[in-house]
Amino acid sequence: MIKSAFCYITDTVAGGVIFITIITGGTYFLQNTMILVKKHGPYIHWAVVLLALPAIAGFLLRLKRVSSPLLCCMLGALVSTAILYPFYKHWWAVPPRQSDAIVYMCIIFGIAYIATQPLRTTFLLAFRLGRYSLAGGKVNNKTKKNQKDYTDSQPVYSNHGSTIAMLELLIGVCSLGLSLFSVFFLGRS
Repeated sequence: MIKSAFCYITDTVAGGVIFITIITGGTYFLQNTMILVKKHGPYIHWAVVLLALPAIAGFLLRLKRVSSPLLCCMLGALVSTAILYPFYKHWWAVPPRQSDAIVYMCIIFGIAYIATQPLRTTFLLAFRLGRYSLAGGKVNNKTKKNQKDYTDSQPVYSNHGSTIAMLELLIGVCSLGLSLFSVFFLGRS
């Protein structure tokens, strides 16, 4: 019991360190050098900061197979934002507000968390649940001769699994929308 709790804690801390290193190190380097802004413009710069770095961090957490990707991403986003927020005050001509920091934290958390999840379990399950609800509970199954309930022809998903899948999809869509809006807004200024 104690050994498994210790392994869980060290796994979560290691995942958080990976997340913080990728986000903080990558963002600090890109903001300090402005290399992408000089070569490709501000849109690419902000797309890398708000989309690519969190996706890479989440993908590395997925490869590491951390036991709690949600906790790693939450703690990593919180710590990364707390580290980067004072630096942003010096980099930007107009210092960011706390609401900007909260939006940044939500974006990097959501993009990284979705990158930790297999697409099949999140988006395919959500698609199947959406298709099931749009069809009024019944779907034609052409492989069988008689009509059956959708739950008879497909694997039964528990309410817990479907709720989590829909929440993951919601997190992903909201984070992607926020990040695209932020890339456009920050790239213009």
